Amino acid sequence: MDRERTARAAYILAAVTVLVAACGATAQQQHVARQSPGDVITSAMNAANGGRYGDADRLLTDGARRVEAQDGGSAFVWDHTTRGRQISRVAIVSQHVEGDAAQVQFALSYQDGCSAEGRATLARSPVTGWLIGAFSTDPSQPGCGR
Repeated sequence: MDRERTARAAYILAAVTVLVAACGATAQQQHVARQSPGDVITSAMNAANGGRYGDADRLLTDGARRVEAQDGGSAFVWDHTTRGRQISRVAIVSQHVEGDAAQVQFALSYQDGCSAEGRATLARSPVTGWLIGAFSTDPSQPGCGR
């Protein structure tokens, strides 16, 4: 009888663990899916600026991560974009959403007073929400290149 109770308790514990994990994943996926494309750009830039490259990379599509790897790796790309983690402000200038695709224009202000204009394309998945497919930044003032 004790073996039967132990087996039943283990089964119930496993089922509860799976249920709790599934609910947590669903809540996280729902949060990400609710973010706007501009929110995703802001989140990625702020994460990279804080040195949390893994968090920033999770907001990229698989294709964008492959390009990032070819371009010198995560830290190199994000350090280049943030100018060595010197962003003081991220501003979304505009966003245009059409179905599961979005275009976002944004502006980055740096601690030295320089700024850059950026453009990004994003794709939406029902599971992951918006992810950055590609982005680029250009200095907006002469003498403010990287």
